[in-house]
Parts: sequence; structure tokens; C-alpha cells
Amino acid sequence: MAGLEVLRNELTELADALARSVGIEVTVVDSTGVRLAGTGQLAKSVGLKVPVGAAFYTVVREIREIFIGEPGVSELCRDCRSRLSCSETAVLSVPIVLEGEAIGVISLVAFNARQRFTLLSGLEGLRQLLTVLARMLACRVRQEEVTQRRHLAATQLRTILNALPDAVVTVDSEGKVTHFNASAERVFRRPAMDVVGRHVGEVLPQLPLLEVLRTGRVVSEQEFSMVVDGRRQQHLGLIGTVEPIMTPSGMGGVIGVFRTYHQAQRLGQYVYSEPAFHFEGIITRNPKMKQLIEHARRIAKSRSTVLITGESGTGKGLFARAIHNASPRAQRPFRSINCSAIPESLLESELFGYEEGAFTGARRGGKPGKFELADGGTLMLDEIADMPLHLQAKLLKVLEEGRIERVGGTTEVPVDVRVIAASNRDLAAMVEEGSFRRDLYYRLNVIPLHIPPLRERKDDIDLLLKHFVDTLNVILERNIQGFTPAAKRRLLEYPWPGNVRELRNAVEYAFNVETSDLVRVSSLPPHVRNFSLRREEMAGTMPGSAPWPDRSLRDLVREFERRLLRGRYRAHEMSTEEKKRLAEALGISLSTLYRKIES
Repeated sequence: MAGLEVLRNELTELADALARSVGIEVTVVDSTGVRLAGTGQLAKSVGLKVPVGAAFYTVVREIREIFIGEPGVSELCRDCRSRLSCSETAVLSVPIVLEGEAIGVISLVAFNARQRFTLLSGLEGLRQLLTVLARMLACRVRQEEVTQRRHLAATQLRTILNALPDAVVTVDSEGKVTHFNASAERVFRRPAMDVVGRHVGEVLPQLPLLEVLRTGRVVSEQEFSMVVDGRRQQHLGLIGTVEPIMTPSGMGGVIGVFRTYHQAQRLGQYVYSEPAFHFEGIITRNPKMKQLIEHARRIAKSRSTVLITGESGTGKGLFARAIHNASPRAQRPFRSINCSAIPESLLESELFGYEEGAFTGARRGGKPGKFELADGGTLMLDEIADMPLHLQAKLLKVLEEGRIERVGGTTEVPVDVRVIAASNRDLAAMVEEGSFRRDLYYRLNVIPLHIPPLRERKDDIDLLLKHFVDTLNVILERNIQGFTPAAKRRLLEYPWPGNVRELRNAVEYAFNVETSDLVRVSSLPPHVRNFSLRREEMAGTMPGSAPWPDRSLRDLVREFERRLLRGRYRAHEMSTEEKKRLAEALGISLSTLYRKIES
């Protein structure tokens, strides 16, 4: 329990004001005998203990008021060590009581005849005044005790919240942010001082805090994307739980606990197959890409099969998820399987499932395949070019009939699945080679989408760099501000054969080795860092040569081949036999000829 010492400054002001008002000296002593305030002669002993045996101790021990009309003579002064030298002429003391215990004494002390007369003549009124003041002081001590407890609790709460790895945000009943812990500062990349006290709809509109505040319904383990500079950032996705804070009088606010996908995976407490992804999350300013996105939006409403082509790392998987999430199937499962990553012996059972006892080691009760798991939703078949021919036939049957048969099974199971296939290889050329079924190719290629490589849309690199900086600052807990002009120039010049995936990996490499707040050339991966230097060195060893071209050698060779085959040989107008003879004359395979014609 708090004591009178917490009011030390207030007690001095009270004593001075009361002494001036009644014309009698005033003192306040705590339960241990230490004088906390005093006027006149008593001011000299503030901070010291009153004499042993003084009547003050009787007031504290017996918790009763006393009046001494003749100090030094009264029976109450018998044990006081200062009895013989006492200069007091009259004393009125009242205990200050809190929770049944005396925590101190407030007294009026007369030192001369005038003060004694004033005290004696107004004794009853002064006794009532001291009693009221004693109660007020006890209440003030209680208030201060509550304030200190609240302050301690708030400090403890802040310490606990700041130690948590999760971002914690609390909002009061009016929608104002009351807590924003250190993890929240890192996750949302803004200081608490810019958030606390402001309306959550203004500072954190992407979080479902207001929704829970309005409805009172818990939002549990919900996935959603962050908004940075007004743009949704799926790769800065969060997993959050928001609950109402209930008080005896109703809802007192809400608390939200949030975690990034990266944190959740690292802690092993949340497993998700595919994060939500939408067309708004595709970062581009390139006109062709924007046109492609609009086309993909339109066809998303359909149930027709889609074939997405493009080099590795261009984002075929992201397009597939965006199509699913923009389709009427968005609330149903999205599943994907990489046909090149699974051994041929296992691919069939992964796709179509198997019955119990279908093979050694088969799970009891069997196992559903990707088609069954995606029923009602979307199945992405990535790297479809690597699917064995015998499975291509089975896939074609499923696409045409909408029914699958498990490995080792005897009955067919109906499935409603939209298939999105993807490949970084030339399926048309593979058809001509005989390594991919023609009928399956036409069945998959109902709606073709081709994603251009990054080297053909270099106007997107700057946007992608900014996005990766935002993303990796959160994941790697860094505060990189961007790139030096020289580093950005190297990144813009590099041809990126691995496309967006390679660009992101290069930026992540730089984040791990850079020690300043700007990525420098020295922090870029060696093959990117040295690319421009090699070009300059080569240009310097070619006296009289023309300025170095803007395109890579591979692009220049492709352009020459395209003009040769479409111009001189008019390969598009040739029959299949003529194309075979042309390929033989050029020393290339027929599939290579087709690829070069179509490129």
C-alpha cells in the first residue's frame, strides 16, 4: 500500500495554505514518525523523525484523534523525550486512515498565546476541518496508488508486447489505436508515435480491426495483404487474428495479433499452400503486360482451360493464382503440381490419387490426388511439357470427361476442376517432334497467355526493385533505403535470363551482404556486378567498332534468324515436307525450325 510520501509536494502546499488560513502552525507526519510537511518552527524538522514517545505515536497506534491543551504536563506527553523543553502550547492531531490503518497524522500546533487562543476558541470547527482534510489525503493516496499501479501495469504490458515476435495492435471503443508494439513498427514500417492516438481506419485501413469493432465477431487466422503507398502488396501478406475486448459495460475495443507469412513459416505454426494473390499485385508499368493482365481478368470468369507460356521466372504461377482468385471459383481450392519435380513413378498417384493396397507402401484408406483436392476449384499443372506420354493420355481423358480414376481403383470419380497449364518450353515444337500429344496440346491451348521476359519490359525493373526493397526489409528485418545510381544502372543493364525470380534473388543477395542503407555495386552478385565491366572491356578491345548495341547477342541472332526464315525462305508458307527439307539444309531439327519461326 502506498504511503503519504507520494504526496510530499502536495502536503507542503496544503500545510502552508492551511496555516495562513487559520493562523496556527500545521504539520503532517507519516506512520513511521517522519515529518513530511511543517510550517513555522516545524519547517526546520521536515524530513526528521519526531521525538520518541511523542503523543503522535498514540494517534497512530490507537487510530484516534487527540487534543492536548497543556503540552509537557498532559499525561499523553509523559513518555516524550522533549517533554521538559517543549515549546508547544496546544496540539490537535487527527489520524489519516486508509483501509483501517493509520498512514499518518495531520496536526494543528500552537506555539504562542494567540495561536493557543485561536485553537481553543475554534476547537470543534478545526477538528471537523482536520477530519475532512485527513479523509481527502487518504483518498489522494488511494488515487496515487491506483495511478502507480496502472502505470506499472502499462509499463509491464508494453514490455511484454514489445518482447513478442508478433505485431500487436489494440484499439479502443472509439476506434483509436492505443497500443502498437515494436514488432508492429517493424511489420508495418511506421513508428508507434505516428499511429497511437489516431483512428485505425486512417492509419491501418487494411486490417480488419474496424470490422470486429462494429460486429463483435472474431476474425481468426485470416490472410490478407498489406497496403504500401496505396498499393496492395501480396508478398507482404499477413496472417491475423482479431478479437473484441469485452468489459462489464460492453465492448471496450479490439486487439489484433499479426504475423508475416515469413514469420509463420519460420516458427512452423502456420502452413499454407498458396498465398492469396490478385492481379493488383502484379507489378508493371509495361503496356504489353497491362494488356495481358486485362485479358487475363476477362478470361478469369470462364471455366475454359488456360495455357500460360513464358520463360522460367516470369511469374506464370502468380498469373495462375490471380486468375483463380478473380474467378467464380475463388472460394474453392487452388492446387498446383510441378510435373518436372515429381518422379514419373509417383506423378500419376499425385495427380489422380490411389486406393488402399494399390502398391507397396500405399496409405491405408488410399489418398486423394490433386484433382480431387482441387474439386470445385483450380488445378495448375506447371511444367506440363515434362509430363510422360502415357499420363498425357489419361489427363486428356479427364479434361474431356470430367472424371478421374485412382491408381488401383475400379470406379470413376467425377471432378469439377478448371485446369491452368504452364510451360517454359515450346509445346508446338514438341508436338511436331512427337514428344507431346497433339490432341492434348489443342485441349490445353484453349486460352493461351504468353508472359514476356523481363528483358523485353525493362521499364518494370525500377518498380520491381522498390517492391523487393519493401518486401525484404520486412523479411530480413533490414532498413535498406534503395540503391546507389551505379548499382541501379548495373541492374538495369543486366539481361536477366532468370527473369523476375533472378532479379529478386539478386536483391536478396545484396541485402545479406550490404552494410549501409543503400545497396552498392560491390554488394551485387558477381555475375551482375561484372556484366557491364565485361561489355566495356570488350568494347575497348575493338578499335573502330560501332557503339555497343542496346540488345544482347542472343537477341540480335534471333532477329537475324527471324528475318531470314520469314523473308528469304518464307517458312510460314511452306508445307511440312518443305520445312523438313529446309531444316535438313540448315542443319537443325524440325522442332528447332518451328521454334525459330514462331519466336
